[in-house]
Amino acid sequence: MLKAFPGFNGVDYSYYSIFVNIRDAFGHLVLIPFLSSKLGIDDCLLTALALVCECLAYLTGAFATNLWQYYLSQVLSALSLTLLE
Repeated sequence: MLKAFPGFNGVDYSYYSIFVNIRDAFGHLVLIPFLSSKLGIDDCLLTALALVCECLAYLTGAFATNLWQYYLSQVLSALSLTLLE
């Protein structure tokens, strides 16, 4: 990320790390229980959805030109990281 985004430093990486932890906690505590119990989505469908979201997160992250775009692309992987861990 240092080469892709000029001015990215250790402080920015700390913010990124906090963002990832909050995203994962939200996925584990809110998103997955809501999708499985309230909406009744099967586990196999959730896994397939997780793989699609992960692919989209990698694809959009690869073409991000600004740091906020990279953060936004990582929101897509909130579901996939909680399911595949």
